Amino acid sequence: MLHVEDDDAAAEAIGDLLRYYGVTSRRAASLFEASRELSRWRPAVALIDLGLPDGNGVHLIRRIRSSGAATKIGVITNAIDDASLDRVRATRPDALFAKPILALDVVKWVRQTIELSAPGLDAKRRTA
Repeated sequence: MLHVEDDDAAAEAIGDLLRYYGVTSRRAASLFEASRELSRWRPAVALIDLGLPDGNGVHLIRRIRSSGAATKIGVITNAIDDASLDRVRATRPDALFAKPILALDVVKWVRQTIELSAPGLDAKRRTA
């Protein structure tokens, strides 16, 4: 799974929980790093924070969607106004998490999504 998050504390909290539950992830802290990761591999799941230092994560979501990849996308956003939320929803995320988030809720979604994409895979071998 690809986790795109520029906040070190947030990335660490989610990353620690993912590892605890046996999910392997790669982290990108910017659109540039995420684009580099996507040029190397296609994750089954991407968790994308929209507020990144070098741009809006919506562009990354559009890139993933236009590539035809079957990547399931979870979005983390602090957007609260209707116009911003409409722009996010237009990208067709598979899950939408509004800040402040509960890291455990996000990790539960990731685990369920991975399990649906690879049923029967034991927790210690889950990678996405």
